[in-house]
Amino acid sequence: MDTAEYGKWKTGKDLTAFIMSMSAMPIKIGVALSGAVVGYGLAMIGYNPLAEPTEGLIKGIINLIALVPISCGLMAALIFILFYRLTDVKVMEIMSANQRKIR
Repeated sequence: MDTAEYGKWKTGKDLTAFIMSMSAMPIKIGVALSGAVVGYGLAMIGYNPLAEPTEGLIKGIINLIALVPISCGLMAALIFILFYRLTDVKVMEIMSANQRKIR
């Protein structure tokens, strides 16, 4: 909702419905990319479903399970820190400015 208020403040247009409908987009992108990430990750560690699992393969799968979510979380945190400048105080200022524009 903060981004909807920000969009209204920045453009003067109420795009709340569109912005709120986009809230499911990260989930859809994640589902679309997960198959490719898992497939390429398994190929990188040399997974073969017909072969007997080795110690290296088991460690590779454990690393894949741990490192992919950690790297995604770190990238999301970095993007959030660098580009999301909406603090509670700033959002309250934007909301009050939007209310003044309506009246």
